[in-house]
Amino acid sequence: MTVPTTLATPSSSTPVLIHELQHLRNANVDDPHRVVTLATALIERGYAKRNDDDVWAFLEQAAQAALQCGQVSLAQVCVQRLSSQFPNSNRVAALQGMLYEAQAETHKAWAHYREWLTRDEADVMMRKRLIAIHLSSNELSSPPVSKADSSPSEPNREHGLRMLVEYLETYYQDPEAWSMAARTYAEMGSYAQSLTALSHLILLAPHNPFHLLHHAETAYTLRQYDLAFKEFLRVIEMSDGMQGAGRRAGTGARLCIERLRSITTASSDPLLKPQRINELERMLTRLLMEGSAKGAQKEVWGKWLGGTQEKRG
Repeated sequence: MTVPTTLATPSSSTPVLIHELQHLRNANVDDPHRVVTLATALIERGYAKRNDDDVWAFLEQAAQAALQCGQVSLAQVCVQRLSSQFPNSNRVAALQGMLYEAQAETHKAWAHYREWLTRDEADVMMRKRLIAIHLSSNELSSPPVSKADSSPSEPNREHGLRMLVEYLETYYQDPEAWSMAARTYAEMGSYAQSLTALSHLILLAPHNPFHLLHHAETAYTLRQYDLAFKEFLRVIEMSDGMQGAGRRAGTGARLCIERLRSITTASSDPLLKPQRINELERMLTRLLMEGSAKGAQKEVWGKWLGGTQEKRG
């Protein structure tokens, strides 16, 4: 019998709870709070003490969700059970390291990741977690993990950034790592490098309006107002309405207009001609006031932009 997943509650029968968690797991549904709620109910019934094959997948799922939600006690129960069954599993070891981080035991997590990397330098999860610790903490002064890591006495963030650059040379198609690089460069005030990292991120995930929005905002910070303006307009075109990314982009485009008026009087770009800028400003004002561009209005907006996507950069 197929059990409707939408009916499961913490008071549901054990088979119903197991079924829904399996569904969430197999469908890759990202709902950690629901997983924590249902997993807690199962663990309270002693389900985690079983030795069935499905229990291990359940415990890994519950541990990951608990770490996402900050439920450290639940994560600890799951990780301890997994560690006793799979002491040499790198997936379980990664969960153990993240548990240390959640418990604010940063140095213990750092040592844990380094120890595992001596066994397998190519372990991507361990390396990314170690990089994240280096980038987020200024307290560690660590010896190198590999030959590529040098000058451990330098500020920890710079050391982590070198590790991240090395990682990206091997794993170029990792959007999360490019996002981490862009954020770190921006925090260090290296906006040109941040803009470059965001450019790579956009190539890997071109349909995410927030990546393009961050690229536009960084270009604005670098006073590349023409690039920022076009990208803000493109974000509006990609967004469903003038909320979230769309509203931020609309505000950003308005900020660009006054800057552009003083530098684009002789521009050969049709989009940056004074008359076009004035018309776009009126349309932006209307969109921001009305809150969305729908139907025919959105079609007109797309025509007005005249292919800003192709003119990026």
